[in-house]
This record gives sequence, C-alpha cells and structure tokens, in this order.
Amino acid sequence: LVGSSESSSSAAAVTFDSVFSSTYRAYKVVGMIAPSTSTFVKWRFRASSSDINSSDYSVAERNMHVDSSNNVDFQNSAANNGSTHGLLGGASCDSDSNNDFIGFDMTIYDPNTDVFGKPVVTGLNTYRNAGSNKIYIGYMGTIMDTNPNADGIKFETNAGTLLFHSIRVYGIVNS
Repeated sequence: LVGSSESSSSAAAVTFDSVFSSTYRAYKVVGMIAPSTSTFVKWRFRASSSDINSSDYSVAERNMHVDSSNNVDFQNSAANNGSTHGLLGGASCDSDSNNDFIGFDMTIYDPNTDVFGKPVVTGLNTYRNAGSNKIYIGYMGTIMDTNPNADGIKFETNAGTLLFHSIRVYGIVNS
C-alpha cells in the first residue's frame, strides 16, 4: 500500500502525491466514489504536486449495460484523443437517494516512465447510469501521448463533488 484515502465528507478532489516511483513499475488502484450529482469521474496524473492538464490523454471506455427488463446492449461511452484527463463512468454515474456510486479497479503501467516513454492505464468500472438507471459494466484504457514522468494521481468529478470516496493505491512488486 503506497497511498489511501477514505472519507464521507464532501471533497472537491482526492489527490495522491509521491506515490509513483522507480520502486514499482505497475500500480493497482481500487476505489469507490459517490458523486454529489450525476456525472463521470475524471482522473489526472500529477508531477511535482501539480496536475498534468495537457491534452495528451487518449482515452476509451466500452460498456455493457442491462436495463430493468433484462435487456442487454453495448456502447462506447467515451473515446477521445487529446483529452485533458482520463475518466471512469463515461456514461455518467447516477447520484440519488439510493447512494449509487462507481466502483473501479485500475492498473497503471510505468507512470513515472522509467522503462517506457508513455504510461498505459487499463481498468474496469461498474455503476448505475444517471439517465437510464441501467447498470453499466465497463472497461477502459488510457495512453498518454507524452511523457508525464508522473509521481501522483488525482480523482475528481466532472461536476459537483465527491460525497464519499474510498481509494487505495498499491505498488506491484517488480519481478
């Protein structure tokens, strides 16, 4: 465990600085975020305690969803070359009295780029959609188009705040 944060107090963002280093080449991030309003979750790499906001995130998210009548369908919820952030819950996570939240599991490969020149991120997420009330199960991927030399990561919502969060960052031992 290289970083963790959990709170039921409203927060604009959750930031982990100085969690990525040459000690590990891959990291596992496991979390839950309940947004204050129906929206998606943004994440950004950080370097030297500053957000990496450049338009160098190439992101994609593909989802399977099921409605209340058990109808299943697939959709591309996000695809963007030149984004300023990665994302989770691209079809918009619900926020309501049922305390809906997004659960996610991300693997970050070589964020501080001591092996390759660009990090790669893969992951899974599950959430209830804000507009249709469907359950979404998705996979996502992000590749940076530049070398961020990242040592941290930040999570925030696209709108509103994080009503609750529980996020753990683990370093995966090099073989």
